[in-house]
Amino acid sequence: MAGDGDLYVLSEDEEEEWVSPRPVEAVVADLVTGATDLAEGDLDDLATYVDRDDLAAHLDGDSTESLTFAVEGHDIVVDPDGTVDIDPA
Repeated sequence: MAGDGDLYVLSEDEEEEWVSPRPVEAVVADLVTGATDLAEGDLDDLATYVDRDDLAAHLDGDSTESLTFAVEGHDIVVDPDGTVDIDPA
């Protein structure tokens, strides 16, 4: 099933010199806590914000468009290449 196991996306390191695969849950939590006063424990499970099967299909497929979902007032954008970024909502 597409939603089983960890989903990995690309994330820049702190110096933005290179990217490495990380669990999408960790990347989203880092982005949201970095843009807000929230702590990781304040966030719900990722499945609360986006359908895990849809996210897995987006990451595994040949999508040409970004997938966007809202987390605590911010838009999370997952590009077709697996990079993730945050935009204020």
